[in-house]
Amino acid sequence: RLVPADRGETRSEEKNLLLVSRNSQSALSGAQEGEERLQAEKSNDSENLESELIGARQEIADSKSNEDSLRNELAILEKSLAEAQYKLKQKEADLLERENRIESMRTEQTSTAASDVSLLKRHLSEKDVLLERMTTRCQNAEASLAEAQQSLKEFLDVLSINPEVVELTGLKLGSGSYADVCVGRWQGIKVAVKKFHELITTPRTKSLFRREVQICSRMHHPNIMTIYGAVMEKGVSFQMIAELLEGSVEEVIDAAHESESYLTVSEQV
Repeated sequence: RLVPADRGETRSEEKNLLLVSRNSQSALSGAQEGEERLQAEKSNDSENLESELIGARQEIADSKSNEDSLRNELAILEKSLAEAQYKLKQKEADLLERENRIESMRTEQTSTAASDVSLLKRHLSEKDVLLERMTTRCQNAEASLAEAQQSLKEFLDVLSINPEVVELTGLKLGSGSYADVCVGRWQGIKVAVKKFHELITTPRTKSLFRREVQICSRMHHPNIMTIYGAVMEKGVSFQMIAELLEGSVEEVIDAAHESESYLTVSEQV
């Protein structure tokens, strides 16, 4: 057993030890507080990290969800694009077919038009030839008509008789709906004068009268009376001057019955 030599030193040492002990306790208390603070900070950091981790996981989940949605949209877009491309190809094929049809129709129409033009040209050429022939015929007909009219005029001029030289008597030989036939004198001989009624004198009857005079004046036969001419001046009734025959139709028929003979066909004509 050790006995301190000096109590003062012992007390000093005790004080020092007490001070060291207090310092140690204070340091230990500070260390504990620091450790608690570190634990609290660590706990806070851990909670923050967990919160951030949860947020990151949520973001990753959202990103995956968005990615799935984007992939679905992309798949839909790809499908729509494929359908659009297919429709585009079909439309291109239809357009190409239509262009081919149009080109074929144009070629056919061009060929048909060329054929029609050729046919029309041929028809026009034929019509031109026909028109030329018809023109020539018309010209010839006009020339012939002019000659015929001139001949008729000259012929009628020859047959035309001045009404002043025709003397009518009161002896009437017959009467009809168109004219009266009476005895007259012309150039010192007795003639039969067929005088047409003025009421029926129309352009048509005048034309028929001229035709009758023209035809009858060309007929020469023992059984047909001779036509000398006609009065055809304006303002005067038309008159036909013909040969005056003796007797009548009744007398000829009665004489034939009395002789018991009949006229032959040639005599009748």
